[in-house]
Amino acid sequence: MNLRSLLSFFVIGASVCLASCDDDDDKRGPISDETSFTVSDASLDYLKTESSRSIYVRAASLPVATSDSEWLHVTDFEKNGESANIYVAQVSVDENTGYDDRTGTIKIVAGNESQTVTVKQSYRDGVLVSANSLTLLPEGGSVEVAYQSTGDVKVTAPEWMTEVAGRALTPGVIKFAVAANRTGDARQGEVVIALASDNSVKATVAVSQESVDITAMPSAIAIARDMYVGVNIGNTMEATGDSNPATGETAWGAPKINEAYIQGIKNAGFNAVRIPCAWSQYIVDPATHKINDAWLDRVHEVVKMVVDNGMYAIVNAHWDGGWLEDHIFDGFKQETADKQKAIWTQIATKLGEFDHHLLFAGSNEVGMNEMNSGKKFDATSYQTVTAYAQAFIDAVRATGGSNINRTLIVQTPATNIAEAVKWASYLPVDPSDGHLMVEAHFYDPSDFSIMDKDGAWSTYVKWFWGADYHVEGSVRNCTWGEESVVDDMMGKLKNAYVSKGIPVVLGEYGAMRRGIDDPDQQARHEDSRAYYHSYVVKSAKNNGVIPFYWDKTTWSAEWGIFNREDGTVKDQKNLAGIMKGAAEGNYPY
Repeated sequence: MNLRSLLSFFVIGASVCLASCDDDDDKRGPISDETSFTVSDASLDYLKTESSRSIYVRAASLPVATSDSEWLHVTDFEKNGESANIYVAQVSVDENTGYDDRTGTIKIVAGNESQTVTVKQSYRDGVLVSANSLTLLPEGGSVEVAYQSTGDVKVTAPEWMTEVAGRALTPGVIKFAVAANRTGDARQGEVVIALASDNSVKATVAVSQESVDITAMPSAIAIARDMYVGVNIGNTMEATGDSNPATGETAWGAPKINEAYIQGIKNAGFNAVRIPCAWSQYIVDPATHKINDAWLDRVHEVVKMVVDNGMYAIVNAHWDGGWLEDHIFDGFKQETADKQKAIWTQIATKLGEFDHHLLFAGSNEVGMNEMNSGKKFDATSYQTVTAYAQAFIDAVRATGGSNINRTLIVQTPATNIAEAVKWASYLPVDPSDGHLMVEAHFYDPSDFSIMDKDGAWSTYVKWFWGADYHVEGSVRNCTWGEESVVDDMMGKLKNAYVSKGIPVVLGEYGAMRRGIDDPDQQARHEDSRAYYHSYVVKSAKNNGVIPFYWDKTTWSAEWGIFNREDGTVKDQKNLAGIMKGAAEGNYPY
């Protein structure tokens, strides 16, 4: 490999480890004491270091030697001790600082006789880089480092620079994906390119990156506008009953979240993922509400998968054993607010490095179970919901950095749309203007969407939603909660919040797939279900409400779109319905 022509362009960053030849006389010793003209070596080979060796000549008269190269030297011949007609000289070479083998000659003359000795010296190992320093963009991106080397290389770089492998890459060019610097401070590092065979032969590129303005975050409306359609990773990170961070995620039967599944979500057309999470069971110190670091690490890992795939992530505190959600009608308790603050301080600190693609949601269905048991919301219970939402906001904002202006989501009472409309005048105060969303859920009509057996709270489970999908005379036709109700509910959210500049997250919606013995009715039910999801999504988006389908793979109800193991789609009809609604719906902002 010829590198000499590149020396004027490349900055040599290599520290070189060089071998050396033996400086002693040839081990075979001098030639025999006769009179015919003889030279001990027809050729000499040297390694890349500066070194010398002896050469012997038998001649009738004193030999004379001349070199044709500046780097190749030969001394005058002298008698070799008492040996008759034997002469010795020292042949030496300078260190080879180039990157090619080189060859020179020595001509030895004695009287009328002569001989040419060829001298070879091997190249120097080295690595050259096109620039020995780079300044990277604060917002990240990609960068290429060009290099030349005399062999295969090993590359190391800071953890925020990821080497991008690919068959299309040009040999001698390393491409890195550079993460945005959201630390709030400038950072430095080194890219080191070393020979794989000898790591001491290396070139170093110093890299530096200023921080972006981590407090400059898009508004909640800008983020909402960019959320095409969302999906939940249900019954997974929010599973309770197992406090071991290594196994708690799978406690309800779902497999661990993996990269293939996350990529499957993206490939299916979703660009936003809600990640319901449990926290209380992972507290290792009740006095301080310290969360197990391993669980925080795992949530961070899952969020990173989502964000690295170019999607939005919502992390919440889900039911979480009900320590907050099932105690709204008890009235405000300071110890509950303190726990809320402690938990969210840790979450926000751990995940604060992420940009606007991560949103926090303080709770889930606050007061839902109490309301379903017959309790009714009033001014006091509304104020309790507000107080716990305020504790969440205050905790996150106090952690600083990106969390000062990160978009936060507060949950309406029971995430019930009728209660959400009434609660609009009870909103907590957010010091970050324009970075707040509210959340509601939608499972109407419940005898079609979530009721799992006849007589649970309605006479019959419904199979057919939408007038065009009714079966004449069937008791399985929906009798309420169809298209006009969907539009009315979404319109109420628009009037209460969206019209005032506050986007609404429809954090959960969905209808389970029923198993029906009659194949024709099964097909009609599945078509009706797909239509239901399409209509809900379209109506939600048209009213400024961001829809997140409740996807799960566990328990008896059939909800799951995806095979969690590899991200493949197992319910294409349902997915097609959701995506049809997403394409037809248009946010009003």
